[in-house]
Amino acid sequence: MPALKTSFLLVGHWPQRLHDIGASFFEDLTQASKSDIQFEVLGLSITSLLEKKFDSLIEKWKKQNPFLQLILVCTDDYPAAQFLQLHQKYHFFSVLNSFEGSQLENNLYLALEKAQELRQEQNLERLIQEQNEHLSNLYKDLEDRVEKRTRYLTEARQKLFVTNSRIETFRKTVQSIYEARSVAEIEKQLNDSLNADLKTSWIRILFSPQDEIFQQQVGTKLQFHQLQVPLFSHDRRIGSLFFMRSPQQSFLREETDFLNRLSETVSLALDRLKKIEELGVLKEQWESTFDAILDPVALIDDNYEIIQANKSFQSSNTSSKAKKCFEILFGRTEPCEGCQRGKNFQLKNPASTFQVTSQQIKLDEDKKNAYIHFYKDISENLKMEKQILDSARRAELGTISSSIAHELNNPLGGILTYTQLIKMDLDSRDPIYPDIVEIEKGALRCKDIIQNMLIFTRNPEIDEIQDIDLAEVLQRAFKIMELQTKSLGIEIQLIQPVPVKKFRGHRNLLAQAFKNLLQISLDNMKGDRTQNKILIQMVNTETGTDLFLSPFCEAEKNMNSSQTYSWSLATQIFQEQNAQLEIKTTSSRGSQAKISFSRPVLTS
Repeated sequence: MPALKTSFLLVGHWPQRLHDIGASFFEDLTQASKSDIQFEVLGLSITSLLEKKFDSLIEKWKKQNPFLQLILVCTDDYPAAQFLQLHQKYHFFSVLNSFEGSQLENNLYLALEKAQELRQEQNLERLIQEQNEHLSNLYKDLEDRVEKRTRYLTEARQKLFVTNSRIETFRKTVQSIYEARSVAEIEKQLNDSLNADLKTSWIRILFSPQDEIFQQQVGTKLQFHQLQVPLFSHDRRIGSLFFMRSPQQSFLREETDFLNRLSETVSLALDRLKKIEELGVLKEQWESTFDAILDPVALIDDNYEIIQANKSFQSSNTSSKAKKCFEILFGRTEPCEGCQRGKNFQLKNPASTFQVTSQQIKLDEDKKNAYIHFYKDISENLKMEKQILDSARRAELGTISSSIAHELNNPLGGILTYTQLIKMDLDSRDPIYPDIVEIEKGALRCKDIIQNMLIFTRNPEIDEIQDIDLAEVLQRAFKIMELQTKSLGIEIQLIQPVPVKKFRGHRNLLAQAFKNLLQISLDNMKGDRTQNKILIQMVNTETGTDLFLSPFCEAEKNMNSSQTYSWSLATQIFQEQNAQLEIKTTSSRGSQAKISFSRPVLTS
């Protein structure tokens, strides 16, 4: 069974991604010695090289492959004198300080090219030796045949000149091919190098299946003598190399052999170009994926300078000269407060709050630190959490208010009952009769206040849709706000039309919405002692009724978090009751809230 072939035999803890380039891995020399793999490049650590069995193994491997190249992984602290002795003994192609690094694959490919170059040089030397042996035979033959000596000598000189010329042509061609960066450049270099020596008209490189179509077209439509040489990549035919001459000049056997050898070099060059192209495609795919991330992502160094960033990060750049993360993202002149590279942290500024996920990484062999920062704008999340907490506090306050109201109802009912009994037993002319009447009025007033509290703590789902009087609903909201308005010395005035139109809706929900608007207006008046009246004006229109509440907040953006929540809740309630809520600004009364009700209940 023939031995397996591979380009690289790696002993030790090499990266598994090297499987993609055809590398074979072994944990130690013992496993490697048991394999029959033929390879061009041997990679191992200094520990494996210092084992006793290495000398016998390397001697065996070099007998199998004299062009074997060694790549050594050695730490920087290894003694220089001992390393020099090892280098003089084994002749390392390259020395790495770790099994990782951006230049790892490049070193392996360079070692492989060196091994193949040495093999090609040996082929060249063998070719020269063959030619020299051939010349020696010619010379012997010329000595045996004196009468033909002059002619044979001339022929030998001509062949020697041609051979040397071909060798020089081959060397220059190979060098120019490996300097080429595209298939077109390879074709140009071949045409320039072979035109003078081989008298070729033109040369083309075509890949399968276009090469077969081209071969048929050239044979039928063009008057050229052609030589088609197949091109291979890892024993797989990938296309053909076409050499064209005028019809009067055919390709000799020596020329065919020469061009066949040259095609091997072209195949290697094409394989190298393909790998470079694949790497370019992978780079573009990675950059496209990186830029597709919507949140800002940046790679920074120890000095906060940007190594790489996606488009979401760069789009916020306020200055083309900015190079550091805090300059680009926040327009700062110094690092952000609370920045902790390598850890998760939050950055706050007046406009927004970012949750930053930071991860430390190593980019190169000089062990410089780099950090990946992923910025997530959590401003809306924090705002929503605050609103949820405010809502929970309000719900808890409603529950407590409901409990207090129910607890007060029982003793209040007893007070009212006994007061009314006393009132019934007294004569209206009795001196204490007016006091008993005032006690009864106070108890009734307390009962009314408690009833209004229960209205706002009641489940809105059990509030039935009915015909409602907006003026009566507003009075309910006034009573809830009465304690606050009296303590601040603020009057609530209602101006209503005649008649007042009725609408279909939820009485308690509308009272809650009006109470929220009154609370916003009252909060804005606390800091302004020049105003002591809240005015609500109802105006009948052709389609319904409009309510104007003033003074009010100038705009929704000027409200605090509590007022924003109250505004949002009131807006939702009015929309469900087929009413529209908005803020209007007038020259005479400033800002005011406008509620437009449509589709009133028609009365006969």
